[in-house]
Amino acid sequence: MNNKKKGIFISFEGPETVGKSTQLISLKNFLKRKKIPFIFTREPGGTSISEKLRKIILNNKYAITTTEEILLLMSGRLNHINKVIKPSIEKGKMVISDRF
Repeated sequence: MNNKKKGIFISFEGPETVGKSTQLISLKNFLKRKKIPFIFTREPGGTSISEKLRKIILNNKYAITTTEEILLLMSGRLNHINKVIKPSIEKGKMVISDRF
């Protein structure tokens, strides 16, 4: 029998200005008050490499194509999954993401 605690992944989704950030702040404050450990992350981003890719994607001076943008997003996501999300869940941690 495996008694290892499984982690959980929670993602807040939605368009701009619908209150995701407000809800995330409320959840973080609740978890801190209850002393429930969690990891907070975001997409695109979440790792040093993914954050660099995010800056490229969001900076209009690079004039990248839609295909290039999608490939950068997916590269950043894979790095984020492999370096932050998956290892944390495997350790039984709660991972909260601002979008995914």
